Amino acid sequence: MWFFLLLVLARAGGELERGIELAAAGRIEEAEQVFDSIPRADPVYWKAQYLAAVAKAQQKKVQPARAQLARVLAREPSHKDAHYLMGMLLEETSELPSAETHFRAVTRLAPREARGWTALGRALSEQGKGEAAEQAWKEAEKHAPGDPNLAVLLGTHYHALGRHRDAVPYLLAAWQANPGETDLAARLASSYAACKDAANLDALLGQVAADAVPLLQQAAGLAYLAAGDESRAFGYLVAAGRARPADWAVQKTLADALFRARLYQDAVEAYGRCVELRPGEGETVLGLGRALYEDRRIPEALDQYRRAVELLPRSAAAWFHLGIAHRALAQPGPARKAFRSALELEPKNAETLYNLGIVALGEGNRAEAEDWFRKVLALAPGHAPARYELGRSLVAQGKLEEGLREIDSVIRLDPRHTAAYYQRGAALARLGCKEESESAFRRFQELERADREARSVMEKKVLVPSPERP
Repeated sequence: MWFFLLLVLARAGGELERGIELAAAGRIEEAEQVFDSIPRADPVYWKAQYLAAVAKAQQKKVQPARAQLARVLAREPSHKDAHYLMGMLLEETSELPSAETHFRAVTRLAPREARGWTALGRALSEQGKGEAAEQAWKEAEKHAPGDPNLAVLLGTHYHALGRHRDAVPYLLAAWQANPGETDLAARLASSYAACKDAANLDALLGQVAADAVPLLQQAAGLAYLAAGDESRAFGYLVAAGRARPADWAVQKTLADALFRARLYQDAVEAYGRCVELRPGEGETVLGLGRALYEDRRIPEALDQYRRAVELLPRSAAAWFHLGIAHRALAQPGPARKAFRSALELEPKNAETLYNLGIVALGEGNRAEAEDWFRKVLALAPGHAPARYELGRSLVAQGKLEEGLREIDSVIRLDPRHTAAYYQRGAALARLGCKEESESAFRRFQELERADREARSVMEKKVLVPSPERP
């Protein structure tokens, strides 16, 4: 909010003082008219011009205010308040480089005033110049230690960078100054969680308003999830979900987290609750379909994907996943139709092109399949699956040397690509390279054995215990 620094202005008498009194009484438009009416010959004319610009800014008359400030600055380039106000107006309209210029002028003219450094840091941060912004804010902190607004900026900055130990003291100070700010409390909760500071996190949960607790639990859960502590993560996320069963956003966050953690059965239940709350929300229906698919409930997934494309007919992702489900159910015709619909919406999607190649290959159309795979590789030369399928197809047609080059490229891209070593061994055997062929087959067997052991371990491993309240 704009305001007049009336106490620092000398009482000039006459119209200027009357305008100041009107402004102090909240009669801003009348004050503006008085300031603008002061003639140029009056000694207080330029002071009145600046105050008229302030009044215009208060009334959101941005362009007239900027024009008036420009005249003031042309006459008095060292007018620090005019620079500051101009910077604020430019910042509001996202003209950040120009705002930065004016805020730099304030720091040059008044290096001991925190406001210039604070505003400069803000303009720099909004331009993605995080390091320079931090330096400006640290300079501001020297002149205004304990400023809660500055604490918000520094705490949020460190939080966004993942520097949670640096963020905590600033976010705590900011929240203590503004205990009703739930967003600040949520950031503080997630920083406590990222630092694995359960004691302070639980203390914070006990201090906030009851209706804010689920939001903080959600923030903490996501932070624990990012830190790899899945047990604590789902404890908090499930607690938030139980506290807010009708809150779609809370339920959606839980569902997305469960899906990312590959807890697909639980994700199905969570997405199902979201769909009940918002049956027409296409992205949630798509999420339910994906969870069902990964839970190997393909026919049910297909039903959700069909609903998703009805709700999101311009979503390439919805059509793509519909095609994947049809392909998994050995329905090549509908799969091809869905993939082509996805391709119309995203013509350069390598995964869609690859799956069209797989469908063609499954129908025995090797020439068509090769064409799709080559299109994939033109877009994404490092796409190992497409390169493998192309190489395998070429070997199967007797184009051994060309196919072997593609298979070797796959192995360079992915040295643990088990099937590629088998294809390499087969191609070399047909070329009469016995020793190299046997070496490739041995490597295939080693990797296959390692893959079997890894699958066995994963099947026995309990990824996450049953979620409980923290």
